[in-house]
Amino acid sequence: MATAAEIAAFRFTIDEQDGAVYTDQLLSDRLDSATNLNRLASTIWLEKAAKYARLVDTQEGTSRRSLSQLQEHALLMAGRYSGLADAEDGTLPSKQTQTRAIERV
Repeated sequence: MATAAEIAAFRFTIDEQDGAVYTDQLLSDRLDSATNLNRLASTIWLEKAAKYARLVDTQEGTSRRSLSQLQEHALLMAGRYSGLADAEDGTLPSKQTQTRAIERV
């Protein structure tokens, strides 16, 4: 069983200090069954990205909220921890195809 200190430390990794979604018991169970903490962190960040997928950007008057950025950032964190897990496992990081908009001058 994961200790309270291990759970608290892992909460910083997944940015879940309040325990609203990932309870101590849930994290303890997942930490106990994990073979690689970075792989677990990557999985949780992917779960968070899936939750954020339904959020949209809104603007009312001069107030603006760019909530779609939450998913983008969660995916970046998932990729970061996946890369760390791959390095620990001795495998090469996966290469992802990247595209960008063509800029004409």
